[in-house]
Amino acid sequence: MAGLPLESLHARSCFHAGGECRGAQRQRTVWNTTRERGLNFWALRRGWIATCAANIETTIREAQGQSEFNAAAKLRAEAYFEGDRSRFVSSLKRQFAEREAGALLTRTLPGPSGQPEMLCLVATDESGRILGTLDISICCKISGIRPKPVPVEDEDGCFITNVTVDEAFRRQGIANSLMQEANRLAVDWGASNLYTHVFADNDAACELYFNNGYKVAETIDALDARVNLGRKLLLKCPVLSNEENSTWDA
Repeated sequence: MAGLPLESLHARSCFHAGGECRGAQRQRTVWNTTRERGLNFWALRRGWIATCAANIETTIREAQGQSEFNAAAKLRAEAYFEGDRSRFVSSLKRQFAEREAGALLTRTLPGPSGQPEMLCLVATDESGRILGTLDISICCKISGIRPKPVPVEDEDGCFITNVTVDEAFRRQGIANSLMQEANRLAVDWGASNLYTHVFADNDAACELYFNNGYKVAETIDALDARVNLGRKLLLKCPVLSNEENSTWDA
């Protein structure tokens, strides 16, 4: 999708998956025109039917509208304050979700360059309930805005953040599906690398990223250099071709 107009960046990419996917069969890509937010744009619709170990079928697509931003933000608030039993945690979750929903709306609208800064992907079940989310910042050469964590010299780099899955649906392949779809978008944009931040003591997140081909590019800081506490890592992964990306599902 690199070189395409603004419309291409609002691509609706649909990706059907569930659990650890097996026997995936890619469907043909279909381009069509539609209208959203008062803008006429090309929408990329694509699907991936998979036989899944967990018998949970999800659709990975771009979040649409304030109600879905609100649901994504609420899911992130629950994850951020997970395990917090403090007296005011409900109020803190509500404030966090309100700020996050507002930020999602702002960052997904076209900026000064006419392009959005990022896209928010969601994983939904058959009823439309959001089970997981992921944000991908669009590379600088398209959006005109360099994602701050991406090295200055890499104008083709995209940044992934806010990979979140509902606690009841973790370890069922949803996060992997979100990351695979982010990679496919990066291919369409002509991006070279994907980056993300992770705390070194977040074992589950590190496992997810390392299993998807990410490697440590930089250690940013640490509260104690002798241990992982407070140590933030910048991870980097070359963008895989769609053929290479599909091998992660085998």
